[in-house]
Amino acid sequence: MNAPRTGIEGSLLIRVAPAHGRVSIESSRPLLASRLFEGKTIDETLALIPLLFNVCGQAQQTAAVRAIESARGDHADDDVEQARDALVDVETLREHLWRILMDWPRFTGHGPASARLPDVMGTIEAIRRAVDPDRTLCSPTAIPCRSTDATLAQRCRHLRECVRSDILDTDPADWLSYDVETLQHWLSTSNGVAGRLLRKICKQGWHELGKTSMAYLNPLPATELARRLDDAQTESFIAAPTWNGLALETGPLARQSGHPLMTAAATLAGNGLLTRLLARLVEVALIVTRHPIAGTATETDEPVPGLAQVEAARGRLCHRIALDGGRVSRYRILAPTEWNFAPDSAAVQALRTIQAVDITEIRAQADLLVHAIDPCVGYNLEVESG
Repeated sequence: MNAPRTGIEGSLLIRVAPAHGRVSIESSRPLLASRLFEGKTIDETLALIPLLFNVCGQAQQTAAVRAIESARGDHADDDVEQARDALVDVETLREHLWRILMDWPRFTGHGPASARLPDVMGTIEAIRRAVDPDRTLCSPTAIPCRSTDATLAQRCRHLRECVRSDILDTDPADWLSYDVETLQHWLSTSNGVAGRLLRKICKQGWHELGKTSMAYLNPLPATELARRLDDAQTESFIAAPTWNGLALETGPLARQSGHPLMTAAATLAGNGLLTRLLARLVEVALIVTRHPIAGTATETDEPVPGLAQVEAARGRLCHRIALDGGRVSRYRILAPTEWNFAPDSAAVQALRTIQAVDITEIRAQADLLVHAIDPCVGYNLEVESG
């Protein structure tokens, strides 16, 4: 269970009662906290963003500065945009590795791999500093910054080696090339953090747990998305977003669904628990095998002034801004947790597949599923049996 936070970001209360077919999720997230920016100057807004959003703060800053630049009709250089994407990827790597090293051992009855965390997190921070040494890349119309850190490539190699030795138990590039047969062999033999958890899931017959027919959140038409974030129903849309009447899933599973390794995993477990956790590993492996780390831009259609979409660690993040002179007149944010943990969302549908009757097993399965879909806030899990 992920203990709920009590700060401004709020938390989730998740109730699961398989015997009665009930799943409910209550959110205390302040979905319109972005209204705090209204009336503020651009500089004040950009200074408040990292204070208001502790989780995925880099993605939030990147979305904010892009929305502001777009609203002003400014355009950052390609070098700046690539570096911003790299910063988001580095943050995504940090979020994934923290979860894997801290939480995955817990699910197998081991203590967290905390001895590795200072080295791994320190290396990631050093890479971030090399990409943006003065923390200026998320300023409007930032100037391209060429890293002078001669150790960047070495640090990237070290991070790749950490993933190889501690998590995958094999080279990430080799692992990404696995087909069904080699994936199955790896699942049965790997002694890394990832292999131990996934093998346990398979042995317990939980690999298909959470298998649903959810559609994935593809790049959204910018004009229609902007309209949905501007109209009178914006609050209800942000609280429980749907598209063309459908709840959609965003995050690593949606982003990596077309990767060959994910296709191999789907033949074994559909989009169940095994595949969801493998999606996070695929993202880790893809990021650390880019050498040196380079960003991957979010695909969008023709840009709309004042709108930005960024792929954060847990899924699609949208910022919508309107300016009046040099001040913010309107600001709305749509975060991935609202897609994945709203009524009839991926989390709800996945949790409904639990058929266990023992309360300990119900809790273990529910905890794994929530962890795999991964809200950006803490949660409290209440389980009912019989």
